[in-house]
Amino acid sequence: MGSPDSYNAKYAIDEYHFWHFLETTQATELAKLQKHGDWKIKILDRLDKIIKKYGILRVFKKGLAVGEAHFTFFYELPLASSSDKVKAHFEQNEFSVTRQLRYSVDNPREEIDMVMFLNGLPFATMELKNAWTGQSARFQGQEQYRSDRDIKQPLLQFGRCIVHLAVDTQEVYMTTKMA
Repeated sequence: MGSPDSYNAKYAIDEYHFWHFLETTQATELAKLQKHGDWKIKILDRLDKIIKKYGILRVFKKGLAVGEAHFTFFYELPLASSSDKVKAHFEQNEFSVTRQLRYSVDNPREEIDMVMFLNGLPFATMELKNAWTGQSARFQGQEQYRSDRDIKQPLLQFGRCIVHLAVDTQEVYMTTKMA
């Protein structure tokens, strides 16, 4: 489970899982940058630039180069014949879910019901609705994304997440680009 307190709205990351993943899986690569005082900012600024240019899928597929260091942000599912090292890397992926995430830099009270992260990087947002409160994904969920969500915020910019979902107990609606 993720914590809303570890979310960095400027860079749209779960800082706890992001740094924990890098420290436990790629300490050697981190050490290449840690001799510089602003090493965390260098990583975050480079990550932000690459995601804005190419999207989060590229970061998951190809990783991130920062100076002389290269970071992997997703270890793929190993084959049965894969080495123990490959299997161990896959097990080190950190999947987390954060409820009631305050996502906005400009309006810190704005919340999204649920955000899913892989190694501290968001890949899905969800607005959750249910019939008992008289709400549905078809109407209120979609309308919430259209009208109440500020798509200029980093989390909701195109390419930052793979998918945005409006979900109720009967239906699911999705989009890859808020427009």
